[in-house]
Amino acid sequence: MKTINWKIIKNFILATYKNDEQFIKNNSGTIILEKVTFNKNYVAMNKYLYFVQLSLFLMYGQNILDVTFKANKNGSVVNDFFEESEMLYDGSVSFNDIDNHVKEIIIKTIDCLKQYSVEDLIEMNQYDVAWINAFKNDNDIKFENVQEKFKKYGMYQQYLKNIGLPIEESIISQVN
Repeated sequence: MKTINWKIIKNFILATYKNDEQFIKNNSGTIILEKVTFNKNYVAMNKYLYFVQLSLFLMYGQNILDVTFKANKNGSVVNDFFEESEMLYDGSVSFNDIDNHVKEIIIKTIDCLKQYSVEDLIEMNQYDVAWINAFKNDNDIKFENVQEKFKKYGMYQQYLKNIGLPIEESIISQVN
């Protein structure tokens, strides 16, 4: 599977959910994190991209998005996603290069997560073993470093089940 630029996936999410009331409601307004005010849509998008990458990794056993996440105190953040203005989608990007199965995984992931507040997404992110491992070691998040834990811990089976992805087709089913 070829890697995909994370900004294309971000734009795919924004285009797909631009009229979704629940998505809009849970991502509107601002949030204060460590005395800094952020737009909720910016913070949420960092978490959505993280969980999309996690879902894709669990299904394919490799990173599909060409992105590096940093383990920040408030969850994962995309290393080069600094400008909230990057949250804008102008409709000029084509999504034809995204594999249909990848699109399906993205949609299932966001459909499941859009019901949660930004605060909930941050908390969920902080329970992920890849984030925990990277945060305590002040490193970038690398799913491949904790791949065996994904297989070991039942929470990832439940994660895939909640999203509606087939566990038997994931790396979790590949017991060593």
